[in-house]
Amino acid sequence: MTTMTYPYRSYLRSLGREEGYIEGRVEGRARVVLRVLEYRGVEVPGDARERIMSGADEATLALWLDRALTAETVEDLFA
Repeated sequence: MTTMTYPYRSYLRSLGREEGYIEGRVEGRARVVLRVLEYRGVEVPGDARERIMSGADEATLALWLDRALTAETVEDLFA
């Protein structure tokens, strides 16, 4: 008995892996932004926490991380 291979399966699997990797990186960066704000004593209301954790891309999160280092309020992050 021979087994058949389907090249598209490994391609689709690699696409899924890449998407998961990117999502994990974005989520990790969002958590770092929140951690920096927490460490600095900046209050982060629920709606701001949700905004940080959802929908931001890597470039936006990098900007927010830079701003989190000096932000006095969470609004400074989004300015």
